[in-house]
Amino acid sequence: MEVQSGDDSKSALTSNRFNLYISRLLTPRTTRMKPMASAVENLIEDLQSSDLTIRRTVAESLSRIATEAASDAPALVSACRDDDEQVRDGSSPPLEDLPAPPSRCAEALSALLRDESTDVVYWATTLLGRMQADASPAVPNLTASWQLTRRLRYVNEQHGH
Repeated sequence: MEVQSGDDSKSALTSNRFNLYISRLLTPRTTRMKPMASAVENLIEDLQSSDLTIRRTVAESLSRIATEAASDAPALVSACRDDDEQVRDGSSPPLEDLPAPPSRCAEALSALLRDESTDVVYWATTLLGRMQADASPAVPNLTASWQLTRRLRYVNEQHGH
């Protein structure tokens, strides 16, 4: 019998949770497989779960299928403000490689520019930048966010922070 180290057993547990979670998503009540878009939608919905284990698993799962999650970028960005550190930390890596979200996400990402979380504002700004011309509806909020950032920086400098 082989004994696993703490890191190996944690990795195996996480991998098992991921596999079980994905199999649950891909095995609907019927025996047909769900399309990938539907599975991603389920993951995005589960980011709002009250169950911490589910939110952590979802964050990890999304990092494995990041490009499929581009159309739900606002929900993934919002997860960067989750109360749990592992959920927050798991939400950022998929955003790093996420392609430009579709133009229909511009309004929701624009609204996130007013969020209290600096991570949420950062990722909303970054993804809007990736959208280029498709982000044009967000320009007023981007400008306001930039101006607020400059004012806060000025105040911090004046008070020695």
